[in-house]
Amino acid sequence: MKLSKYNLYREINDKVLIYNFLSGEFGITDKEKIIERNYDTEEFRKYGFSCQNEEEEDLLAMYKHNKMLHTSELNLTILASENCNFACQYCFDSFNGINIKQSVADDIILYIRKNIRKFTAVNIGWFGGEPLLAAKEIERMSHKILEICHKSSRSMHAQITTNGYLLDVETFKKLLKCNIYSYEITLDGFESDHNKNRSLKNGNGSYNIILNNLRAIRDEVKSRVFQIVIRVNLTKTTLDKFVEFCDFLKKEFGWDRRFVFRFGIVYNWGGERIDNIHEDLLDSNKLIYELLLKNKLFLSPETLIAGFRTLICSYAVDNTYTIRPDGGVIICPQINSNNIGGLKDGNIIIDQNKLAKWYGLDSRNIEGCQDCLNFYLCKGKVCPANLKAIEDNGLNVKKIPCRLEKKDLELQLEYIYYSKNDIFRKI
Repeated sequence: MKLSKYNLYREINDKVLIYNFLSGEFGITDKEKIIERNYDTEEFRKYGFSCQNEEEEDLLAMYKHNKMLHTSELNLTILASENCNFACQYCFDSFNGINIKQSVADDIILYIRKNIRKFTAVNIGWFGGEPLLAAKEIERMSHKILEICHKSSRSMHAQITTNGYLLDVETFKKLLKCNIYSYEITLDGFESDHNKNRSLKNGNGSYNIILNNLRAIRDEVKSRVFQIVIRVNLTKTTLDKFVEFCDFLKKEFGWDRRFVFRFGIVYNWGGERIDNIHEDLLDSNKLIYELLLKNKLFLSPETLIAGFRTLICSYAVDNTYTIRPDGGVIICPQINSNNIGGLKDGNIIIDQNKLAKWYGLDSRNIEGCQDCLNFYLCKGKVCPANLKAIEDNGLNVKKIPCRLEKKDLELQLEYIYYSKNDIFRKI
């Protein structure tokens, strides 16, 4: 028996943490077992930590990769607004200032009504711009889509990425009635750091309004079905107060299981504004998790666990479209100039050549990518937008951070263990 090539390891004292990307299992074992090659056991085999044949493992990985790319569900990201009330320093978008047209909204509803029987479920992601600038249209569309799904015995799941400024308790309760149970809201550190990165268009700060909205939701909403991801984007400057801010988040929201956390560096997704802070960007997430581990700040690791088990971007999956407010159809909202089609009379009309080119993107010819332990599971589809940028602009992939870098994942594995060790099987 051999140890699986898809294992990730992290030594802690006399133990070794293991995560297997093929099986999705976490484990912990004695370091001695690894040194003495004592891994021909039922537990190692059962959970995928050891194998007999590496070639068979690679075939299984390629099978799993292909399976992840195909779904029987409909995945729609709807840009409810291409306008925003913020002027974030690192935003890649240049907004055209329009909310979703009612004719486009009705076309989306008609498309779902006409095609609902083809799918087992409908997943809606509300995005922008700032989607809550079109809150009334989100409500109207959501109730129509819910009605269609209910009549067809299909489930509907919805998520919204919002800056949180307009998310007061009354609005939040209305969104819950629309089956929007998943939220992602950004707080980039304490007031001064956050407001520098994420000011309103008029230059005023946004921190206090967002924080008070989150506190009000925490205290006044009794529902347990929702989850709010509080995202913190880090630069070299904001890293200085990161530990103190995490301690603050833990005291404010860490005890409430409805709130989880995502920490990551500010990525360069293009646009004009990012050039102003280019020198302040971090290269990887490594420093973030070194600080968290050093200071024993363990917050809910759900988003990390999900990241370990989700090796391809949702926009690499078929039956996935992003609808712009004017009815244009793209795949990834971070490449919003790349129209591949449009809506017409309740139909999504697609340029098949553009669609095929998107799904055909992979990293087989990119230097360094094939050396990754997850190459066969990922093939660069952890971020097709990176692959598109490389193809279009001749960028070097090493200049674009990948969240599957081994040095980052090892630290994250240790962080998951200290935050939630009950998911680690003793082997």
